Amino acid sequence: MPYMAVSAKQQNRNKPQCFAPYKNLRIIIDCAEFQLERSSNLQQQSNTFSDYKHCNTGKVLIGISCYRGVSFVSSCFEGRISDKEIVLKSGLMDILEKGDTVMADRGFRLEEEMKNIGVTLIKPPDKPRKSAHLTARQEIQTKSIASVRIYVEHVIGKIKDWLILAHRVELMNNVYLEDFVLIAAFLYNFTRIYIGQEKDKKKEQSKKKD
Repeated sequence: MPYMAVSAKQQNRNKPQCFAPYKNLRIIIDCAEFQLERSSNLQQQSNTFSDYKHCNTGKVLIGISCYRGVSFVSSCFEGRISDKEIVLKSGLMDILEKGDTVMADRGFRLEEEMKNIGVTLIKPPDKPRKSAHLTARQEIQTKSIASVRIYVEHVIGKIKDWLILAHRVELMNNVYLEDFVLIAAFLYNFTRIYIGQEKDKKKEQSKKKD
């Protein structure tokens, strides 16, 4: 899934209420990690070892639109790669347009890179030092962003439910991991969970009014 067909301007026309506070929001991104069978090659073991997951993983950058459908899936990278590196190497920056807004977790330290291409990066405030606390404004901001970011986490969870991705990927299948993720993402976009959710919500609201 190499490109995002729906622009921020198009999404603004019929944006679900929860995304309304974020002007020109084009995509919400996060990384998904999939456990890999450990290779006998020591270099590969090192390259795929994830400090976050404490095991060998393949890492994929996934993005969703305001319609909660998957709009971007990167190639698969070795688990050692940082969130910042995977964005820069994924091709996402080439697709974004001036004026777009991107939402991400606090680990995506890309403020300067996004600013250089005219894109706004929204992420939770950095955690203060041990002796300090978030201000009331930062607490509100963190909760607001979390209420939107939860949708990309939900989508990643659904992709990981796909049988071949729900367990450790065998060594012989490592090279196909990005294909598995891409297929799972396409399948998610055609499930009733995605397509019907807004329609069902409108029906429920209509019933309540009656």
